[in-house]
Amino acid sequence: MWKQLEMGLRAFLLIASRIWTCLCFTLKKQSRAIIQHQSVKYDLFPLSPLSRHRLSIVKRKVLVLDLDETLIHSQHDGVLRTTVRPGVPPDFVLKVIIDRHPVRFFVHKRPHVDFFLDIVSQWYELVVFTASMEIYGAAVADKLDAGRGILKRRFYRQHCTPDFGSYTKDLSAICNDLSSVFILDNSPGAYKSYPDNAIPIKSWFSDANDVALLNLLPVLDALRFTTDVRSVLSRNLHLHSLCATGNPVALGSTRPRVLDSTTPKPKADLDGLADSVVTRVDEVTVNQPTGNSTSVAASPKDKKFKSRIPQRMCN
Repeated sequence: MWKQLEMGLRAFLLIASRIWTCLCFTLKKQSRAIIQHQSVKYDLFPLSPLSRHRLSIVKRKVLVLDLDETLIHSQHDGVLRTTVRPGVPPDFVLKVIIDRHPVRFFVHKRPHVDFFLDIVSQWYELVVFTASMEIYGAAVADKLDAGRGILKRRFYRQHCTPDFGSYTKDLSAICNDLSSVFILDNSPGAYKSYPDNAIPIKSWFSDANDVALLNLLPVLDALRFTTDVRSVLSRNLHLHSLCATGNPVALGSTRPRVLDSTTPKPKADLDGLADSVVTRVDEVTVNQPTGNSTSVAASPKDKKFKSRIPQRMCN
C-alpha cells in the first residue's frame, strides 16, 4: 500500500516537474521577446564644440534610401498571397495608372520611418533610389516627404542598370565622390558594385515591433563625422551576405551586431572615426525608457556598370 502510494507520488512529482520546466521555458521565451521589442528611445543632445568643429571640416554626405522593404512595404489589389496580416489597415493607398489600367497599392510604412527621416535629414542630403517604376516611386516618395522637402532628389527604374533579371544602382551617378555617399538597402544585389558604400538592413514586410531604423541612428550619427564612409562600412562586408539570407544579425536588426575579428580590415580613417566616437560618447544614447521622456518612443569590385544618367557632383 505504502509502496504504491510512494510510486504514485513520485510519478506525480515527475509530471509536475516537467510541466513546470515547460512553463518556465515558455515564460522565459516570451519575456525575451518582450524585452527584445521594448520601446526604444533616442535622445538628441546639442553637439559639443569639438564635434561642431569636426563637422565643419568634413564634407556633408549623401544618404541614398531604397523604398520597398526598406522604408515601406506595399501590395497591389491583384496580389494572390498577401504578406500582411488580414485586417491591418495600410498607412495610405495609391491609385496609379499602369499600362492604361488603374492599380491600387496598399502601402504600409516601416515602424518609426517618419521619425527616422526627420533625424537623418538633419545630418545628410537624402536621395531616393528605387528600382520601382517612376509613377509608383514618385507617389510613395511624395507621401514620405509629406511636404517637408527632404526627398527632392529621386532616381527610379530607368536610372538602374539591368542585370540578369534584377537591377543594380550606380552610386557614382548620384555623387562622383564615393567617400561621401552610401546607400541603405535591403537588397545586396542592388549595390553589389559598391559594397564599401552600403549599409544592409533586414527586409521588412509587416512586423509591427520592428526597430531596425531606430537601431541604425547611432551608426548614422557617428558616420557623418568621418572623412571617408568606406573606411567604416568596408569593415562590415560579412554582414551583407547575412542580410541577403534574412539573418537578423545584419545592421539595423533587433539583435546585437556580432563583429568577426577574423575578417580582414582595410586601413581605416582613424582620425575621423576616433574623433567621432570620442566626441559622441556623451551625446548619443540608445536605451530603454525609464520614465517620462520627451523623446520619440516606439511601441527595431567586381565589374562597374555604366550609368544611364549623367554624372552629378555632390553639393
